[in-house]
Amino acid sequence: RQDGTQPGQVLASDPAAGEKLKEGRTLTLTVSDGPTLVAVPGNLLGMTEEDARATLEGVGLQAAFVPADGGDAEEGTIIGFADGQPPAEGLPKGTTVKLQVATDDDVDIPDLVGDPYQEAVDELEALGLVVTVVGQRPEEDQEPGTVVRTDPPEGTEVQPGAAVQVVVAVDTVTVPQLTGKSVEEARSELEDMGLSVGDVLGHQRGRVLFTAPGAGAEVDVGTAITLITRGRD
Repeated sequence: RQDGTQPGQVLASDPAAGEKLKEGRTLTLTVSDGPTLVAVPGNLLGMTEEDARATLEGVGLQAAFVPADGGDAEEGTIIGFADGQPPAEGLPKGTTVKLQVATDDDVDIPDLVGDPYQEAVDELEALGLVVTVVGQRPEEDQEPGTVVRTDPPEGTEVQPGAAVQVVVAVDTVTVPQLTGKSVEEARSELEDMGLSVGDVLGHQRGRVLFTAPGAGAEVDVGTAITLITRGRD
């Protein structure tokens, strides 16, 4: 292993680069298994931000903190890992470990309209919020890939851990999974994404069996989606 390398990266050769080797002879490559792995300390829960940062930096890791609903935990103490329990084998040296910090404070949804969507997602997740991204047909003066609106909107106070939907201007969208939904439910969901309902093959008051194009297909905004239904409500 070697810090600053990727698994499979060639570190050296024998003979070295530039040296001559007769045809049929063996060229030996030294390949990295990746950077040095560092075990995440097991005593971080209950620490303050300052102590947790110092503990992680002491073993070659970095710290980032995400607000979370603390319940009965003491304000400002570490209550968990934002990205789930770290692997038992450890993390590459220099990795940033995201820690959840107990707080009773609400957070305000920031003004993200016009921002690149990934920057918006990163900002919301740093506030301890759970983000979903939904595509929508671009309107006039909207750049694809930028935020159109959020739900809840800017200025709304929410608790850490609350769900926030980020609506993004896109040229193409992914056909959603609509199986089991009514025609009207499917129509509403498709229209929210900038799509429309084309033919309905089956009863208008039936439940969606599948769509054409199918769920997961990438289509242009404005595409009419055919619904194949069965039964009747």
